[in-house]
Amino acid sequence: MALLDKETLEALSSSRILTSMITPAVLISACGTLIFSTSARLGRIFDREGEVKAGRKMKGWQICLVQRRSATRGA
Repeated sequence: MALLDKETLEALSSSRILTSMITPAVLISACGTLIFSTSARLGRIFDREGEVKAGRKMKGWQICLVQRRSATRGA
């Protein structure tokens, strides 16, 4: 088994350090993206609920969809 020279060992340790620095940043970014998309979807739900409660004009297929959803919830 050949021994690794000093330069190779330094390169390996540098790549490990770099990887350990980048990994948390990528995970934090992914969590932020999930939180942002979830909050945007939740905002659209509340906007739509406000439109329905205000009695704004809905299309026929939208009325059927709202009725079907409310029937499955038991409301």
